[in-house]
Amino acid sequence: MTDERHAVHYSFVDEESLDSTEDVIEQNDLVLEAFLNWMTDLTDHTSTQVTWHYANVEAFLEYLSTVAQTTVFNLNEFDLRWFLFHYYIRHDSSYVEEAAAHILPASLGLFFQFLDEERGWKTPQWILDALRNQAWFEKRLIDYRKLSALDLEAAELAYVRWNQELLEDLDNRLLLLPKELVEGVLWNEPAGWREAALYRQASRLWLRLREELLADATLSESDVREALLSAYTNWVRTPQERLENQSPIEVILAERDERAGLMQGEDGLEEVEEDE
Repeated sequence: MTDERHAVHYSFVDEESLDSTEDVIEQNDLVLEAFLNWMTDLTDHTSTQVTWHYANVEAFLEYLSTVAQTTVFNLNEFDLRWFLFHYYIRHDSSYVEEAAAHILPASLGLFFQFLDEERGWKTPQWILDALRNQAWFEKRLIDYRKLSALDLEAAELAYVRWNQELLEDLDNRLLLLPKELVEGVLWNEPAGWREAALYRQASRLWLRLREELLADATLSESDVREALLSAYTNWVRTPQERLENQSPIEVILAERDERAGLMQGEDGLEEVEEDE
């Protein structure tokens, strides 16, 4: 196996153009409306169940539109698992009825059944595998809700463990970018807008290459991880035409210097105002 074999798949140049935010929202909204119309014809679902499923799928598509910034037809495994086992539990589960929160995997399963039957979009196996893990979803939902009964310090420690549990699972599945850009330089959080955009783009490229590599039965897991890391390292340091012939790391470090200068300027202004 050679690095050149895989690096060609992992570049800005090869990435397909992305839909605008407005187009993404419009496409997801149209799918949601069609899903609701489809559910109303289901004779084995009560109006209450339809309402619960609709609320859950609406939350899912809202996440895809505003956070992942993609349509459901471009869904990747990271976004599904992050929404299912983290984002929904933290941000959406308290806004729906108790019974509705516990059936999120079933709601998404029904939604993907709709896409299959009405849109001809075949459900990938990784979606089915994630949605079958009802027991782990229930555990994470219950564990998160228990945090509210703890004192602040205990709740913070328990949340770190709760969050780390998922991050380790995602990393084991090769769904997470490396934390390190280059030696000694980590991705920032919060990040400037350029760095955030580059992180999203790198994640898309990483996940696309991961899918291609996993489809190759001749590669072991260590081969896949090695190829991903090699391609990622190459991407970080390679100048891109879209970045005015700068590399991602150069753009990110320049933005950080710019933001640091602005913050120092603001601090200096505050000191002057205090002296006055």
